[in-house]
Amino acid sequence: MEEVDAEWRAQIALASKRIKVEYLDAHYLGYSAYPGMEAIIRKISRNNSLPISGWMGEKMVPGVYKVPVEEKRKRAEVMLEGLPPGLWL
Repeated sequence: MEEVDAEWRAQIALASKRIKVEYLDAHYLGYSAYPGMEAIIRKISRNNSLPISGWMGEKMVPGVYKVPVEEKRKRAEVMLEGLPPGLWL
C-alpha cells in the first residue's frame, strides 16, 4: 500500500503541473479493490482537498460502451440532452 500511496501522490503532482486537478478517480479499479486502498485514497483526498469521484452524490449515466461504434455519438447526444440538471457520473 505504500507504493499505491506514492503512485497516487506522484500522479497528482505530475497532473497538477499541467492541469487543474479537481477530483480523484480510481476508474475501474475501485476504491476498495485491496485492503487499505480506501483509507489511502480518503487520506489523499483530505490532504489535497480533492473530492472523490463516485462519492460526491453523482447520479449514474447509462453508458454507451456496448453501442456499435457508428451509433455511439448519436446515442450519447440523445442521452445527454435528456438528462435533468445535476451532477452526473
